[in-house]
Amino acid sequence: MTVRILVIDDSAVIRRMLTDCLDRQPGFQVVGTAPDPFVARDQIVHLAPDVLTLDLDLPRMTGLAFLRILMPVHPIPTVVISEFTALGSDQAQEALAAGAIEVLDKAGLEQDADIFQARLVHAVRAASLARLRLPRQSPVGRTGSEPARRPGSEPARRPGSEPARRPGSEPAGRSASDRQTAVRSISDRQAAVRSISDRQTAVRALAPQATGTAVRPHSPLVAIGSSTGGVTALETILTALPAGAPGVVIVQHMPPRFTASLAQRLASLCAVEVKEAEQGDAIVPGRVLIAPGDRHLVIERSGQGWRAGLEDGPRLGLHKPAVNRLFESVAKAAGPHAIGVLLTGMGRDGADGMKLMHDAGASTIAQDEATCVVFGMPMEAIKLGCVDRVLPIEAIAGELMRQAGQRESGSR
Repeated sequence: MTVRILVIDDSAVIRRMLTDCLDRQPGFQVVGTAPDPFVARDQIVHLAPDVLTLDLDLPRMTGLAFLRILMPVHPIPTVVISEFTALGSDQAQEALAAGAIEVLDKAGLEQDADIFQARLVHAVRAASLARLRLPRQSPVGRTGSEPARRPGSEPARRPGSEPARRPGSEPAGRSASDRQTAVRSISDRQAAVRSISDRQTAVRALAPQATGTAVRPHSPLVAIGSSTGGVTALETILTALPAGAPGVVIVQHMPPRFTASLAQRLASLCAVEVKEAEQGDAIVPGRVLIAPGDRHLVIERSGQGWRAGLEDGPRLGLHKPAVNRLFESVAKAAGPHAIGVLLTGMGRDGADGMKLMHDAGASTIAQDEATCVVFGMPMEAIKLGCVDRVLPIEAIAGELMRQAGQRESGSR
């Protein structure tokens, strides 16, 4: 099956570069290009693309505003490709929150064109397989998600849920003019666009300060790996953890600079402390460490507890940081005192590392297919027979606290 791609960028040079790269890939076809969201709107109606690539800095309407309007009325898997400064990294987080599947930094075209093109192909392929989990405003203003399942990948429908339909999969009686009306509502809904900065920020509970003291022997270490769709999945887990939750270390596949912005955003929503990992950070209850986008995160023993280490080693596959490197270090340093969690993502990063953790006595959890954006990494771990529990994303935080409580009770 050919993946139909629409490239949206105001630069004719970038449009040509992206088109040339994607058209060379087996199974990919760039069916159109657009210099701004208004042209893109019409192209979506007439061309019915499977995947969009989207710049954020566009004339007539920003890419972020377009994404926020498009997703609720006509969801299409979208890879954001833009230039990101420090401010732009915040925009990248907002794009992910609005429903983008991946974000790529255009700077990669100049820094290492081969790596950028490999990441682009990986991201578009992941997007083509994605089940969208669309942004949703809850009554208190906190962002949530609602699954929108793609044709051919529908799990059993949950009570009260309705699948979002894509072009070409409309029920009988729905015409092209209906689709056109839905997409053209983009221009009518501009006034409804709201920035994340307008949302009410969740009140942070007072978390215990990490002092670098040793972790209690009965306090487990939680290691989480995620990729495509992982930002929303991580938010679901971390916002459900209480201030005294076990220490957590995370690898989320993400370019440099973006991880600091991700940590800041999650910190504003969570009761636990969330920060980008630094060399020597203590891993203690109430603290979450996220691997920097250009370093491998590893765990080292420190007395009766653990500390974070950062390595500037080679990429493992396309990935730096890599989930496998984190899990490998956790298996060695924490063994049966760890809990491993593998979330949504394409490929198999983390599967071999989870097996090492499982063989070392750690408890292991994989996100289930129904709630994954891409059921790749968890599926590969399940195939290896190293997953103890397969759970929907909404149940994972509760399971972590249940296991932590059992260990604490057993140590008394």
